[in-house]
Amino acid sequence: MNISCLGAYCRIDKYVPPFTRVRIKMELPLSKNEKAPVECDGVIVRSEDEAKGGFNVAIYFNRITDTPRKKITQYINQFLS
Repeated sequence: MNISCLGAYCRIDKYVPPFTRVRIKMELPLSKNEKAPVECDGVIVRSEDEAKGGFNVAIYFNRITDTPRKKITQYINQFLS
């Protein structure tokens, strides 16, 4: 999964057409012992058939509050030098 504060790109098993509204629920690992639950609303903006099975989807987070956005930022910052 690729994630930013604006959206995510991930693989799913079921086809979901573009412009479908979705509710996103995920847990992001912040450390070995800490996971950050994140919930927000999004819209599928792209859905591509994966040759190996499943679908790659791009999701735009159209409704995300400051708290989940900060958790995503904290998760991403772990990987930046």
